[in-house]
Amino acid sequence: MTDSKEKRFLELYEGEVQNRAFALMYTERSSTSWGDNDIEAFWRVYYDLEVINQRLYKPYADKFGLDMQPTFFTSVKTSSLRLMSNLFPEYMLNTLYTSTVKYLEGLKEMENLAPEEDKDFYRYVVEQEAAQVEALRLVSQGEAKKATKVLADYVNNQIPTNNEYSFEVNK
Repeated sequence: MTDSKEKRFLELYEGEVQNRAFALMYTERSSTSWGDNDIEAFWRVYYDLEVINQRLYKPYADKFGLDMQPTFFTSVKTSSLRLMSNLFPEYMLNTLYTSTVKYLEGLKEMENLAPEEDKDFYRYVVEQEAAQVEALRLVSQGEAKKATKVLADYVNNQIPTNNEYSFEVNK
């Protein structure tokens, strides 16, 4: 990998590590604060996915010397967006959806730049984000139960685990 490609890859991956830190904090807080049981169930499953992501990402963050703890900026961003979610919940669901759609394109670039020996992991990074896009689309359209099922099905069928991370979804 050339120096410029490696630099761009690391820039994108560092952003992704911080995005996962943001998502972990945001989903944890959202799983108990929406006042709607279906939406809170969605955020609980999303949070569970983010907990799993922390475990899966750690070896790769360590490989590149990246700290998975949220930066000050990530913490401020999370708090600000939680406040906005409390004030304008529907607007924030739509905003999260549209920003995640755009963000997915950067992850595809990162996957293309990733070291050959790590391609499977970076393919997972893109796939899990695509599942999040679909789930956020559904929840932003008022389909929280369907969105929850999308994430739970993804985790149950795609994540390479030993069934330690299985979710029950009320159908």
